[in-house]
Amino acid sequence: MQILKYIGRRMLLVVPQIIGIVFVSFMLVKTIPGDPAVLMLGPTATPDAIASLRESMGLDKPLPVQFGLYLKNLAKGDMGTSWQTTRPVLEDLVTRFPATLELVTAGLLVAILIGLPLGLISAFRPRSWLSKVADFYSLIAGSLPDFWCRWRCNSAQIWRRQMSAASRERAARFGTGLPRDTRITMEKELTLGAS
Repeated sequence: MQILKYIGRRMLLVVPQIIGIVFVSFMLVKTIPGDPAVLMLGPTATPDAIASLRESMGLDKPLPVQFGLYLKNLAKGDMGTSWQTTRPVLEDLVTRFPATLELVTAGLLVAILIGLPLGLISAFRPRSWLSKVADFYSLIAGSLPDFWCRWRCNSAQIWRRQMSAASRERAARFGTGLPRDTRITMEKELTLGAS
């Protein structure tokens, strides 16, 4: 019975945390420079069209009212309209979800394939040099942000592409084995799993 009370208290704390996360993300979007109506309609839009879109999106209202409208729409499942694609955000999320799921699943599998053996080595041989390598790797991989690791992998990829003319000619003649999109996806998954 104690565990149910504990879980209930923890679940009650989730609500303010979610509202806080939504508020911070809302405010971060509001700090983006530029007018969303101009971004959606383009630089050649008339002032009347911009004013009409601002009014329909509620951008002409004060910030607290905008946040209240955003929370109300979010509770109904309406995440608004994307500034970049001018489509509903939920539609964009659903479209991109399979690729995200693939990336996360493959990254998790790589993390398990690296982490499990290193953890077992550290547990069974705590003072060995392999254990020290595992400790060092976990410290570095946990400390470096994923975006930095991906950026460094991109830099290495660019460096690799700047190979000599003979190597480029050989690659063009014999091919590289895997299609370019497959190689890029594999590199992203390996980076995500290794970091």
